[in-house]
Amino acid sequence: MKVDQRPPSAQPTQAPQPIAPSRQPGLWRQLSNNFALMATGGLVAIVATSAAGIGNWGKGISDFVAAPFNTPQPPAKADVRSLTIDQIRGASELTTTVFSMEAIVPAQRDRVLGQFVVGSTKLLYIAYGEISAGIDFNKLKPEDVRQGADGKLEIRLPAPEILDRKIDVGRSRVYDYDRGFLGLGPDSGPELMARAQEAALDRVTESACQRGLLNEANKRAVMVVSQMLAPTQAGLPKGAKPVTIIPQEPDPAACPIAKPINPPAINPPATNPPATNPNGAADQPAAPAQS
Repeated sequence: MKVDQRPPSAQPTQAPQPIAPSRQPGLWRQLSNNFALMATGGLVAIVATSAAGIGNWGKGISDFVAAPFNTPQPPAKADVRSLTIDQIRGASELTTTVFSMEAIVPAQRDRVLGQFVVGSTKLLYIAYGEISAGIDFNKLKPEDVRQGADGKLEIRLPAPEILDRKIDVGRSRVYDYDRGFLGLGPDSGPELMARAQEAALDRVTESACQRGLLNEANKRAVMVVSQMLAPTQAGLPKGAKPVTIIPQEPDPAACPIAKPINPPAINPPATNPPATNPNGAADQPAAPAQS
């Protein structure tokens, strides 16, 4: 058996293929790219312009819709009467006059046994009283403020009255306290002092009324209220009339007077016969003059 000793035939080798050169973009490709960029930029500009136009159009519509609600409003107006009343009522009570006086008041209480007085207690009290008078603005009513055709305001004040009465215990004192012989009088110092204070307060009030406390308070109230309303008058329109304050007469019941301290002297009528003038007619006697 023969062995084939020929070398195996070599496999045929393939020759390397040449690499195809890459193609560079031509002129037409560059032009197409530039055209695409220009088209994109133009589209963006158109969209932006359209958006701005839509925004302006929407703003125009909103302005048109809101125009009836943006109508210029008339200026605010103030009721001068209300301002005046509120400002006066803010003061509540206006004390314009204070009358002060010292009164010496004796007080006494007896101790009795059957029908006989076996002892007496006497107290002498020096009281310092104060009476305040003025206007109570809580009594001011809207109809008390009137406005005339010329725009002038008239304010009718409430009648003056006594606002406070008090005994200043810090300035008052007991001048003398005596229970009598062997101290047989009742020990009633606090009761006697309370009665003395009450009597002194009535006496001071009566003296204040006799000296025209309420009339003086009325005069000063007009002056004080005019000063209070000065800021209100400053805020009135140009050419507005000032405010006129009209006081009321005091109520006689607000300040009762028992009797005047110094009654006015009345001259008696003349007793001489009436004189005759040259024409023969008798002159009428003059009426009694009162001071």
